Amino acid sequence: MYYHVSQNPTGQVYRRLIQVLGEHTDYIELSHYNIGGVPYAASYDRVMAALKPDVLKIRQVSRNAMNDSTRFHGITVFQVACTSSTTRVLKQSATSLYEWGGRGDSESPDQLPSDLTFYLDDHWILAALGHEGFAVVNLPEKRVRQLQELTGIELEAFTADEVEDWDFDNWE
Repeated sequence: MYYHVSQNPTGQVYRRLIQVLGEHTDYIELSHYNIGGVPYAASYDRVMAALKPDVLKIRQVSRNAMNDSTRFHGITVFQVACTSSTTRVLKQSATSLYEWGGRGDSESPDQLPSDLTFYLDDHWILAALGHEGFAVVNLPEKRVRQLQELTGIELEAFTADEVEDWDFDNWE
């Protein structure tokens, strides 16, 4: 069972969510879509510079936790350790979960990296497609209730069969 984030976490809910996930996950991933060599925006560069000490690896892929881009463009994925510093950067750089959805293009100077995804034991537990206004939690029901109680995040259960537009094959 998956859980759709039914309302964009903002303000205090966003900060609590980031704090809890930062304390209970191993690493995050952020993406940059390689569309025609588009340069990063200044805000994108500031975030990536602040995260640089905690970057574990950078890799070029054609799909990430929630997106298959083989038909359109490649993706640069930045894997970053969850540390108190990482958590601080995530909380200071945005006021809502869906702000993590820019493509980093220079014509949109407030853009941030895309597809903020939290991992525990090499399995994603929260993945956000901010530019789509969509985020999913992938946890057992008991852990989802705990996450809701700790953060105030609003979640709705659904199954992969209920959604036609998303590539759930790579969601495992």
